[in-house]
Amino acid sequence: MKITKFIILFLSTLLIVFYIFINNSIGKPDSFLQELKLSLSKNTRDTLKDTIFIFKRNKELKKELSEIKEKKKDKLIKIFSNPLIYDHLNDYLKTKSILDLKDIRNLMIKDYILDKSQISFNKIKNLDWNFKGKKPKNKYEVFKVQYYDLKHFGILEKKNKLPSKNLFIYVQGHRGATLYSDSNFLGIKEEFKNNDYDVLSLDMTGLGYNENKIINFPNYKKNANPSIHDTYSTFLDKNFPNKKPLSLMLSGNYFLIKKIIKQNNYKKIVMVGISGGGWYTTLLSSLITEIDTSYSFSGTIPLFFMVFGKDLEDWELIDSSLYDKVDYNSLYILATLNGEYMATRKHYQVYSSHDPCCLKDPAATLLKNIYNDLKVKNFEVVVIDSDNHSIDTKFLFKSYFNY
Repeated sequence: MKITKFIILFLSTLLIVFYIFINNSIGKPDSFLQELKLSLSKNTRDTLKDTIFIFKRNKELKKELSEIKEKKKDKLIKIFSNPLIYDHLNDYLKTKSILDLKDIRNLMIKDYILDKSQISFNKIKNLDWNFKGKKPKNKYEVFKVQYYDLKHFGILEKKNKLPSKNLFIYVQGHRGATLYSDSNFLGIKEEFKNNDYDVLSLDMTGLGYNENKIINFPNYKKNANPSIHDTYSTFLDKNFPNKKPLSLMLSGNYFLIKKIIKQNNYKKIVMVGISGGGWYTTLLSSLITEIDTSYSFSGTIPLFFMVFGKDLEDWELIDSSLYDKVDYNSLYILATLNGEYMATRKHYQVYSSHDPCCLKDPAATLLKNIYNDLKVKNFEVVVIDSDNHSIDTKFLFKSYFNY
């Protein structure tokens, strides 16, 4: 028994000495263990330093790094807050007359939305809808828009048996099929249903509801991945030569919204989208004047401000020919203008300050500061202090329902 205790004590002492020895070697370049440590991945080394071998300077270094980032952010904001940028945007908005904005809306519908003759719209039986993702628990209707071999679906949940005159439109981003497993969306839709809104949920082209096993369109490059949106950049229909590739992404949700609004005679309509869904919200609310209020969360930002981060990856966000003619600033203003080009509608561009994905500070706060000075009617840039890439329900409910 004494020998066992002695062995345990000896091994414990040895382990403590070994721990202290290794811990003291952290951060010392001349340590003989340095080569061994460097053979580990950086993530592994950082985890060990944060949990087991706590480097005495690690917290201080993290704090210093955070301060450096903040100073860098402040410096960038100062650089890009140059009055010339304010003047440029101010001049741009002033020179965009109602006629210019009308031309932009007409151009987009003419070249970037397919003609009615090119699409089919149907209500389909739920049993005929082969979507493998999670579906609503409540009663719902499924609608389909199809053009070429591309299908776009929308789910409409009714508030109750009595017809509602209010519609809440939600568009998911690149997460696609997780929509009815997304607690964020489920909580939002229930809140709107409780306030007497029907709920129309939509997805991006090629994702979620719209994951098509068969895909084809004029000038389609075989074996291209339909979930990667530059797949659609090759589109060219000789029978409709003016229709641009982006029309394959915009037309499905455009016609689903337009047809369902007309079919149900909705009077009060709000649209919300996150990420790629926020992109849809910005573009479609600029065209569909029946939408009274729209919220684009982490969806778009003027191209100039994309110099701040990794926001240049999505074809539909930056590479479409649309942006040779149309600036996002024009779309923001159009989202506030009704069919007579009066600013009777409201549009919000909402960003998370530390979004782990994209479209964040310093660009977001800079854009907010500029528009705060310009005071554009019924348009607001909102920056939420958050590191989540999601819809901030507290802000949404307070802004829309005033609670």
